[in-house]
Amino acid sequence: MNTILIQFLRPWSVYTAGDCVAFDETRARSLIDSGIAQRRLSAPPEEPKDKLPAKDPKEPKKPADSKSKSPTSETTP
Repeated sequence: MNTILIQFLRPWSVYTAGDCVAFDETRARSLIDSGIAQRRLSAPPEEPKDKLPAKDPKEPKKPADSKSKSPTSETTP
C-alpha cells in the first residue's frame, strides 16, 4: 500500500496545523481534497527544543561556580 506524506493546514483529529504525517493514499487524498492538508515531498527538519543559543567565542569563560560562598552568607538551623 502506498503512503503519502501530508502537512496539516488546520487541526484535525489529534493533529495540529503544521504536523507532517504519512497516511495511506486514500486517506491522504481525502484530507488534501477537503483542504485540511497539503502534500509534502519531504518532512521539514525538526529543531531540537532544548537547544541552547550559540555563545560568542570571544566571551570570557565563567568559572563553574561564580557565587562566592562565605560562612556569613549561609544560614544555620
